[in-house]
Amino acid sequence: MNIPGLSSNLAAALCYIPVICPIAFLAFDPYRKDRSVRFHAFQSLLLTAAYVGAGIVVNILTGMSYHLHFLHSLVHLVWFGVSVLAGIQTLQGTKYVLPFIGPLAEKQA
Repeated sequence: MNIPGLSSNLAAALCYIPVICPIAFLAFDPYRKDRSVRFHAFQSLLLTAAYVGAGIVVNILTGMSYHLHFLHSLVHLVWFGVSVLAGIQTLQGTKYVLPFIGPLAEKQA
């Protein structure tokens, strides 16, 4: 599935729309063969996995103390902000490598 007019930068930036877009770009030619798109798809999936893991930890902590309830909003805000920032940087042609997650994505790409 080649979408006419979809540049590599735009495809890589769209990978930061969670779960469905990165999986779709990893599944279809010519994007699955593009190293940049693969990197950003894997980085997005790993970022989402970290978000889910952080959400589980926050749920456990808020179960212990209701005063930590603000952490839910903080985790959502950080994940959303990092996703938007990475998408914008990617769209502008900058390879935005996240700490810890980026090197893992590099190995997969």
